[in-house]
Amino acid sequence: MQNPINEMIFRKAADSEVEVYIKTIAAIIEPLNPICVYLRRKSAKISIDFAKSVKGERWAAGIGGLANMGCSDLFERRFFLEYKLLSTLPNIVCNLNGYDWSEAEIKIQELVKSNVGMFDWVEGENIETDETKIPEYRMLAKVYTVPTTNLVIPHEDFSGKSADKFFEQWHELDDERLCSFFEEMRASLEHRAKRINTLPVCAGAT
Repeated sequence: MQNPINEMIFRKAADSEVEVYIKTIAAIIEPLNPICVYLRRKSAKISIDFAKSVKGERWAAGIGGLANMGCSDLFERRFFLEYKLLSTLPNIVCNLNGYDWSEAEIKIQELVKSNVGMFDWVEGENIETDETKIPEYRMLAKVYTVPTTNLVIPHEDFSGKSADKFFEQWHELDDERLCSFFEEMRASLEHRAKRINTLPVCAGAT
């Protein structure tokens, strides 16, 4: 949200034009079910003073030149518009105080945990068509954008080496029902393992 608002203000857009633009973007990405994590300080001045202390004199000098571009109130306007337009997207607001990010860390961790999904086996072949691509990609967009930092999730890599390891360790499974299921699927599993090993990006990968 921040960069689009910046660009609109640089282009001398009125607040009403900025609002229309941001709402248009929100409508476009709505099918992806985005969540806006807004890191908020008490005022625009506090935000800029903190940024200057972190980014250094060269960045601060560049900010000082905004007046010459007719954008002396850029940060105040952006601060106002960002908060006003938050309602266009599902969001969480994290209040920051100096280097204290504790509230943000807690809220973001809670957000991640609440959006972790579990998947079950669905019988049948995965046949992709032009009709299935869009809903499938929308679903995958939700999965792959979930950050997993500090969240312990067992996982395996997608590679030929992993496929080979699966067949090597099959006999070690102490689960008759699972082994029976794998045996039923053996031909299909071996076919897919063979295909993975023919892909340069996957063969022998770790």
